[in-house]
Amino acid sequence: FPSHDIWSVFFKCYIEKILVFNAVSGISGTTEFKVEYQLAAGGAWNNILSTNCTISNTAADNLSFDSTEAAPSGVTLPVISVTDLEKNDKLRFVLVSAADQAENLRVFVITRPVQ
Repeated sequence: FPSHDIWSVFFKCYIEKILVFNAVSGISGTTEFKVEYQLAAGGAWNNILSTNCTISNTAADNLSFDSTEAAPSGVTLPVISVTDLEKNDKLRFVLVSAADQAENLRVFVITRPVQ
């Protein structure tokens, strides 16, 4: 999802993993992102990650990985610390920094419904 778009959770769910696709890692610097949540009742936004994902400009281009596998070279995997979301909680993507000339970062939060 695009930076700072807000997504409402339609059902109680469990976050299983985060998938990342990164087309171009850039020529200098590091790309870093986090995913924040807000309770349905409102209030503060909090990071669902205990470790934000970072992708160094030295990482390979056309890279895909998820938070449950070994980290590719130049990548710090996102570590999910908040896994349970309630109906109408909200999520948003926050781009903390972008490597110079980095392109086409896609992030997917993979969930499963919980009864």
